Amino acid sequence: MVTACIRTTLIGLLLMVSSHAQALLLVPGGEFTNESSYPAYSNPDAADISTILGVSVDLLYKDNHEGSEEGMANFMMSYETTYSNTMGDPSDALIEYISGDVITDANWLLVKDGDHDPIWYLFDISMWDGLEDIMMIGFWPDKGAISHVSIFDGDTTTRIPEPGSLWLFLLILFSFSVLRGQSFVNK
Repeated sequence: MVTACIRTTLIGLLLMVSSHAQALLLVPGGEFTNESSYPAYSNPDAADISTILGVSVDLLYKDNHEGSEEGMANFMMSYETTYSNTMGDPSDALIEYISGDVITDANWLLVKDGDHDPIWYLFDISMWDGLEDIMMIGFWPDKGAISHVSIFDGDTTTRIPEPGSLWLFLLILFSFSVLRGQSFVNK
C-alpha cells in the first residue's frame, strides 16, 4: 500500500517535471471535501454539488471512463481526458486542452469512483486557467477506479453557518476591545 502510494507520487512528479511544464496536480488528501463528509450523495450531479457547497453550480465538462463526454457542447470538443495506470481500473487521469473554447470560470472538479471509500473527491480548481493540464494521480490505486471526472463553475466562497458568523463577529469585537486596552467586564 505504502509502496504503491510512493510509486504513484514519484511517477506523478516525474511526469509533471518532464512532460508538463504547466499542470495542476490533484491527489487524494488535497481535496476540498469528499464523500466521507456527505454520504447521502453517492453520485453527485450539479444540483448535489450546489447543495454541498451552498452555491449554485453548473456542469461545464464531464468525461466518463469508457463512455461519452457530457456538459456544454463547446467544451466537449475543447478538452480530452486520458485515463491511465491500468486500462480497466484507472487510478490516474489527465485532462488536456486541445483547441477551441477555453473554460475560464471553472471552480470545482469532481473525481468519482464506483463504490470505494470515499466514492468521490471534490477539488477547488479556481486557480486553473483552462489551458494548463489537470493531472489526477493516485486515486484508489489498490482497488477501485476513476469512473468519471466533472468540472463545474460556481462560487468558491464558503458560507459560514449563522451561529458561526455571530461568534466570529463577537470574537472580532472582543479582539478590538483587547487591542485598545478596554474590557467589557470593567464597564
